[in-house]
Amino acid sequence: MRTLVGTCVIAIGCGSGSSTPDASRNDSLQLDADIDGNAIDAPDANTGSGVRVGGTAFGIRAPVEVTLTVDSASHRMIVTEDGAFRFPRKFLSGTYSVTETSADCVIENGTGTLTGSEVTNVSLICRGVVELGSIAFAPNVVRLATTFDPGAPLTYTATRPFFADATDTITVTPTALYPALASLAINAAPASSGQPSVQPYNAQTPVALAYGSAFANIYTFATTPEVSFEAYVKASDTAMQAGFGSGQSTACMGATNKNGNGVALSGDTLVVGSPCINVRAGAAYVYRRTGTTWAFEAKLTPTVADMNDLFGTSVAIDGDSIVVGAFGEASSNGTATDNAAPNAGAAYVFTRSGTAWSQQAYLKATNIDAADRFGTSVAIAGDTVIVGAPGESSSGTGINGTANNTASAAGAAYIFTRSGTTWSQQAYVKASNTGANDAFGTAVAIASNTAVVGAPNEDGATGDDGAVYVFVRNGTTWSQQGYLKASNAGASDTFGTSVAVDGNLLIGGAPGEDGNGSLAENDSGAAYVFTRNGTTWTEDAMLFANTRVQSGGFGQAVAIDRTHAVVGSRLAGNGIIQAYRRSATAWDTIRFRNAPNMDVAGLDEFGSSVAADGDTFAAGAFKEDSNATNVGGNGADNSATDSGAVYVFR
Repeated sequence: MRTLVGTCVIAIGCGSGSSTPDASRNDSLQLDADIDGNAIDAPDANTGSGVRVGGTAFGIRAPVEVTLTVDSASHRMIVTEDGAFRFPRKFLSGTYSVTETSADCVIENGTGTLTGSEVTNVSLICRGVVELGSIAFAPNVVRLATTFDPGAPLTYTATRPFFADATDTITVTPTALYPALASLAINAAPASSGQPSVQPYNAQTPVALAYGSAFANIYTFATTPEVSFEAYVKASDTAMQAGFGSGQSTACMGATNKNGNGVALSGDTLVVGSPCINVRAGAAYVYRRTGTTWAFEAKLTPTVADMNDLFGTSVAIDGDSIVVGAFGEASSNGTATDNAAPNAGAAYVFTRSGTAWSQQAYLKATNIDAADRFGTSVAIAGDTVIVGAPGESSSGTGINGTANNTASAAGAAYIFTRSGTTWSQQAYVKASNTGANDAFGTAVAIASNTAVVGAPNEDGATGDDGAVYVFVRNGTTWSQQGYLKASNAGASDTFGTSVAVDGNLLIGGAPGEDGNGSLAENDSGAAYVFTRNGTTWTEDAMLFANTRVQSGGFGQAVAIDRTHAVVGSRLAGNGIIQAYRRSATAWDTIRFRNAPNMDVAGLDEFGSSVAADGDTFAAGAFKEDSNATNVGGNGADNSATDSGAVYVFR
């Protein structure tokens, strides 16, 4: 119970001659007066027979006069603080009413008939100063001292759920003229773990604000978007069926590449692959942010480019270095001088000086073969690059093992390191349980000395359910640390289609996961988060789309940054991005959203690729149809079929 000292506004009980509250009478100044208002000492509340009338006061800022009328007799009292109050006189029977005269207060449950039991449910509600607690919808809400004003909004300041320390405002609007006060515990529906399971973009949600267990009232709150849409990005030379932002370029190369690796972010730089442009020679586009404004910086193409190279199949960036995969590149000799090995693949490293980008390296596997699709996936961390080649066919296992062609499409990954400006292969990476058609290398990720490789067709007990492999480096030596399977692995789940890693957190997508097994949830998809403790990896969470849709492909693309994860679902409606925050006990859905210029009829496949860095994330929609160019433009035009777009949020 707290005592609030306020300006005296009531004639009775104020001034230098006021009576002092008696501690035995709940610290309120209790007076009993006849109908003419002549105050007299109240009788001892603990003697005599009968029952008393009382209740609870909220929001008291200054003494408030309250009147109890029983039958025709009135009894007055001054309430000076929040908490329980009661009129001291006892009554054997009668009809009662409690009133007050302050314009700042109201009485609830103030009338009734005395039945032999004491009355304790009268509420005196005033516009007071209350400490507002954390609203459950938004994590890290700042606790504010706010003046409670019936009919007026309540405002909170909240930390952004997505990757940032920036703040947003939450406004709570009462739905009734005189709702009860907010308590220290504010509960949002349908919150079970501190946040609603999913809320539509900029949604409004009912919130129950209660003082203790009583007087719950419903408010509606609306948030400014925790993540604001920042940029609508197109190629500088937009073209039909370019696959801009793909990671899943069915527009020009069938269903052979599905790794969600078509966009990448590092600080204020965005890189986007467009493998189908220029007669499938491909390109990658670089954009840079100044403040909140994004601008086109460069179009990257290799020094030697050929049709069908599919340069831009995959992209990755770290600081001023970009790596671009081109799984259609056909050189057989490592010098880009012939086309004797179709779809052998290559990867290219570009570096920036100022605003100028130049090619620094042309990477090829040491065991080049046609159809290896080297460059299907790429990742970079500092001076280390990893490249996936899911078509590689050696039956070797482990690090730097046998390179033969006896296990078709088993897959491999290759790790390169930079010394100065020179790149060299450091490791030829195979699974510990290599099998034909596993497609090991479909997805790769790297963070410091940890590399992750996805093998979506790896055969478990149920058949091609998929697996994810973890490798660690000690000095210059790599070894396998983990072989990860989904806890609910099922046939054709394709776990490992997409992967991402950050420190001791790893996420892998399984777009073929079937939910409850019904036709309605067939291939609806899932994503799985794993955590590392020492050298042991353990599944931490199983993530699903808010609405499971047949062939939704949730998990087609994944990204992770510190304690946040983003998952793309390219076919759920028109595609969605769903984001999560890791709490103390679970991964909570924070937000899901569609593309701002969503074209349902066009099936843009928003979410076919995703990337995250710091307080920014990006999502590709490789079938978006606008003919706009660069940043901004008219996204409503649909005259450039499947040209593709990328959306940046912050």
